[in-house]
Amino acid sequence: MMFVCNCNGITKKQVDLAINSGCNKPSDIYAACGKHPKCGKCIFRMWDILSDQSQQKQLAESVPAE
Repeated sequence: MMFVCNCNGITKKQVDLAINSGCNKPSDIYAACGKHPKCGKCIFRMWDILSDQSQQKQLAESVPAE
């Protein structure tokens, strides 16, 4: 199990689920998990995950359907 936020115990799986449910910024992810930022170190990691998932979605949408 990979933790994205150690202070709140938020896992990568929870972040992915929050993003898939429509969250598009760290504050949305915290809210979806019922948490609030504490030290703030994880915010940068959340932005990285959001960016990665956005790029993957764009790539998937750009592939022509057969």
